[in-house]
Amino acid sequence: AANNNLQEQLQSEAAMKSNLLRQFSPKVVDKLMDGRIGAGDRMESTILCSDIRGFTTMSAGMHPKDVVAMLNDYFSELTPIIFRYDGTVDKYIGDSILAVFGSPEPDDDQCEKAVRAALEIQSKVKEVNQDRAKRKRPICQIGIGIHCGEVLHGFIGSPERMEFTVIGDAVNRASRFCDAAAAEEVLISHTVYQRVYMLVEAKEKKLKTKHVEEGELEGYSIVGLKTGR
Repeated sequence: AANNNLQEQLQSEAAMKSNLLRQFSPKVVDKLMDGRIGAGDRMESTILCSDIRGFTTMSAGMHPKDVVAMLNDYFSELTPIIFRYDGTVDKYIGDSILAVFGSPEPDDDQCEKAVRAALEIQSKVKEVNQDRAKRKRPICQIGIGIHCGEVLHGFIGSPERMEFTVIGDAVNRASRFCDAAAAEEVLISHTVYQRVYMLVEAKEKKLKTKHVEEGELEGYSIVGLKTGR
């Protein structure tokens, strides 16, 4: 019986680990499994939201298998970039990726890492596009929005399927910047800009939002990294 219990426990831990590896880099998974990182706290995090421009229209004329293959082509290249900059993939929603930096572990460089990841993502998308164009496959452009603020983070779901997620106004705000970003653009909030202005060349941009109570949002479109950064 003890042997069976141990086997069940190991299977359960293996399932949990493989689930976590979809969202976290391996080093964070090890800490989560050991209980060295807690969850269920409020903390400041940086949210990166990206999505494919014109995806609904484009995918409507494609075979479902081709749509799935296309998303896998892009996401399989973009997710490792997020992990490399210590980000967490909160979720994939259709053609969108929601990533978080500075959670579940606090990180003083979270804004810089999110911005560097975003610029690398845009560069990687161009590479994937070149490859797909050679194979006569449809190509995509993405827009990225980044905002920083306080969120609640924790594991939500049932024991069979727990997912790490962040909740709060900062997440909604990041999606507003993403909605306003043009194809191939990285658009950051004023809060993020204040932390990375030494690092990036950026142009100020006023954003109209669908939410009247918010008025105009102040954003910055990143032109690139400053020389030597």
